Amino acid sequence: MFPCDAAGRVDLDALSERARAAYLFARRAVGREYGFPSVQRRPPPR
Repeated sequence: MFPCDAAGRVDLDALSERARAAYLFARRAVGREYGFPSVQRRPPPR
């Protein structure tokens, strides 16, 4: 999972180098190795 805004946009500058590489790999693999992403609302903190 990657943090995103309400529209599903990921701030690549906020990711670590490793997380950015994983995100870019996953984005290239969508539809081939991975299913299509979904944006899900996080439950509010307790």
